[in-house]
Amino acid sequence: MDEQGLLSPHGIDLVRRTDGRYQLAVVLSSRS
Repeated sequence: MDEQGLLSPHGIDLVRRTDGRYQLAVVLSSRS
């Protein structure tokens, strides 16, 4: 899953390290 391409490199990067599932929340927030 290359979702990092949809989101910013810094945003997804931090999320992926913290929690793979949390990235989903960030994606929705960023895309909102």
